[in-house]
Amino acid sequence: MTEGSGPSVVVEGIGKSYRLYPDPRARLKELLCFGRKKFHTEKWALRDISFELWPGQALGVIGINGAGKSTLLKILTGTSRQNEGNFRLNGTVSSMLELGAGFHPEFSGKENIYMNAAVQGIPRAQVKERYDEIAAFSELGEFLERPVRTYSSGMAMRLGFAASMLVNPDILILDEVLAVGDAHFQKKCMDKFAEYRSADKTILFVSHSVYHIREICDRAIWIHEGKMVMDGDPIAVTDEYENILLKLQADYAMRREGPEGEMVRGLAAIDAVTLHLGNEAEPRREFQTGDDLCLRFRYVNPEEGEPVFPMIAVLRNDGTLVFASRPERPLVTSTEPQEVVMRAPDLRLLAGEYEVAAYITDKSAAHFIDQRQGAARFKVSHQGLHKGIYLAETSWETPVGSRKDEKGG
Repeated sequence: MTEGSGPSVVVEGIGKSYRLYPDPRARLKELLCFGRKKFHTEKWALRDISFELWPGQALGVIGINGAGKSTLLKILTGTSRQNEGNFRLNGTVSSMLELGAGFHPEFSGKENIYMNAAVQGIPRAQVKERYDEIAAFSELGEFLERPVRTYSSGMAMRLGFAASMLVNPDILILDEVLAVGDAHFQKKCMDKFAEYRSADKTILFVSHSVYHIREICDRAIWIHEGKMVMDGDPIAVTDEYENILLKLQADYAMRREGPEGEMVRGLAAIDAVTLHLGNEAEPRREFQTGDDLCLRFRYVNPEEGEPVFPMIAVLRNDGTLVFASRPERPLVTSTEPQEVVMRAPDLRLLAGEYEVAAYITDKSAAHFIDQRQGAARFKVSHQGLHKGIYLAETSWETPVGSRKDEKGG
C-alpha cells in the first residue's frame, strides 16, 4: 500500500452502547413484551469517535481502565459491532487483543503456531519454512514443545508476537502487548514496530504506558468515558493525560477543611516553568553540556499559614530520574504570580532528551498541592566521547612500576 492510495484506517462517528438490566428477570420481561416496554438503561462505552490513519503512521490510544480503548479495537477487528458510525480498513489486518487469545492451552507452542497460521489461511509449508526464524524471535527454546497452559503471561506474549510475524499485514492492531515481558523482549518488539513503520505499515496501539506511546507513535488520542478528549502529538497528549491523573490521585492531599467542615481545594498553584541559558530573558530548549542552566518557577500562593515548597525533578525521556531539587525556604504568600529561580551552573548532563516535572509540596514533601508532568522539556548536546546521563569528574592514573621502561622496550 502506498501513501497515495488513501488512508489505511477511517473511523467515522463510532459509537457502542450496552444494555444494563437490574436483574435477569428484567431481561426476560423485556423479551416477553416484545420491546414495547424497556427494562434496561443504556450505557455508552464509546461515542462519536472519529479519526484517519495513513500508511506509515502509528497511533497510540491512551486512557484509564474502562475508557473504551479495547472496545474500539474489538470493533475494528470485527469481534464486536458498533451501534452507530462506520469504519473502513484498507489492507490486510493482524491483531493481538488479548494475551493467549486464539491459542489452545493443551497444545504446545509449536502446535499453536501452526494452528494459528492455518486459521489465517497460511500454508503449512510457509510456516515450516519460517519456523526457525519465528522460534528464534520468541526465545522460548524448549518451551515451544510444552503446553501453552504452562506459560507465564510474558511467555504467552512472546508466542503471540512471534506468531504474528507469519502475517505481513498492512495494519497492525495491538492491545497492551508490551504490558508484560522483560525489557529485552520489549526492545525487540519496538524495533519490529519501527521496521513495520518504515515499510509503510499502519499501527494502532493501545497502552497504559506513556513511554511506549511516546516511543512508538507519531500521534496519540486520549479517550475518557467513551469520548475522545484529545488528539495530537504523543508528548502533548500524554503530558495532559498524566497531569489529569496526578490531579485525581492527589485530590485529597490538595484539599483543606473549611470553617464549617466543607472541603475546599488548596490554592497554591504552579503558573509556569521556563528554562534559560544564564540570565537570558528568552526561554530555550537546547543546551550544551557545561552551560549555565537557569530554571524559572512561577507560582501563586494565596494561603496564609500553610508553608509550601517548590520542587522540580529532571527525568530522561525514558522516565529515569536524574535528580530532584527543593529549596529550604517556603514560597511566599501572594495572590499575584511570583517567581523563584533554580540555577545549575556548569550543567553536567550528557547528550539526550530530558523533561522537568514541577511540584508544589507541603513541608514534608509527602503531599503534592500542585504538579505538572512535562512542565518543560529540553535537549542537551555533548561534543565529547562520554556516554550516559551525567558527566562525572574523573581522572586516570598509571601506578608506579606498572609501565615498561621505554628504553628497555
